Amino acid sequence: MDTARKIKILLAENDMTAKDLAEKINLSQPQMSRKLKRGDFLESELMLIAAAFDAEIEVKFTWKNGRKF
Repeated sequence: MDTARKIKILLAENDMTAKDLAEKINLSQPQMSRKLKRGDFLESELMLIAAAFDAEIEVKFTWKNGRKF
């Protein structure tokens, strides 16, 4: 599942609009709509989004041999 879809699910589960989230992370509504359409988020933005939902985000790299970083 892509990042934009996960954010949309979070919005629905928390009865929040994209505009509400945009305000919480200091983006304009059009910027948020573009990001949700393209799935184009910076790691720093994802951290702010997670905080807006009182959550944390974990970013990791996983190689085919099972190594994780």
